Amino acid sequence: MKSALELVKSFCVSFFGERDVEKAFALLSDRDCWIGAPDGVEIQGPERAREALRRESAWFPEACRVEVLEERAFSLGEGPGSAVLKAKICGTGWERVVCISASAAEQEGESRLVTVHMILSAEAKKGEPPLLQLRQELFSDAVAGGMMGGYNEEG
Repeated sequence: MKSALELVKSFCVSFFGERDVEKAFALLSDRDCWIGAPDGVEIQGPERAREALRRESAWFPEACRVEVLEERAFSLGEGPGSAVLKAKICGTGWERVVCISASAAEQEGESRLVTVHMILSAEAKKGEPPLLQLRQELFSDAVAGGMMGGYNEEG
């Protein structure tokens, strides 16, 4: 039985590193649910998930290097549990940070991802560290209606 963390790492390698949508899709349960869809629509079920993966893969024109920055696994008893992962996705001349939280369950004797929430940072501004920009974007997104006229700086 694979843990949720192992599944999330495999998903990142398949989707971002190998550019293999079908291999990434095979890691998802047929009961999957995504709440982090970029178009704001909740994705439920295998066909919507496959369609979303194909649509999202168009944003990455090439295979990427995946560098795990942080990872945590959470046990929920006997099953594969839950996991959170932050990784740097690097292509030719660009890089982004992806944060994924997911839970997994047993399905037909195999561990599969059941829920997935993914946040991908916008392209880093010139001269600004990507992690700082990501923190600012995540904070702005967390404030209802966005953030206008506030200060987002160290201190």
